[in-house]
Amino acid sequence: MVTRIPESLDLLLEFGESYSGSDVDYLATLILHNLCFLSANKPKLLASDKLLPFFESKLKSGVPSVRYIAVGAMWALLYGSQKAKAILKGSTIFQSLLDSQSSTLVSHPQPLTLNKGHERLVDMNEAISNVVGLMVD
Repeated sequence: MVTRIPESLDLLLEFGESYSGSDVDYLATLILHNLCFLSANKPKLLASDKLLPFFESKLKSGVPSVRYIAVGAMWALLYGSQKAKAILKGSTIFQSLLDSQSSTLVSHPQPLTLNKGHERLVDMNEAISNVVGLMVD
């Protein structure tokens, strides 16, 4: 429904970029993440020239929860979509994913702990590995 509203995608992207580090940024990114899961939205989302750079900037952000949401959104776009795989392989996101994965491993070399923060980093590392695996297939 949201994608049927004219300019809704551009508005969400603008909210996510303009209010960086705020709740508005988090919620806009989360809404875009949720839109990526519906197959009917994928063509419209992939046609946007702003969406992939937006998720790439979120991957590079220092906020782990926003990074995790961006990785999940990319996984949703990639799953079952050859067009998305071709588009993402041709972009700079692949390198950003690898950089994000290596920074997660370097900053927390001992992931097997009972600390919730470390468990989330392990989950993010696994999610990034899954996205990279989908891109390589």
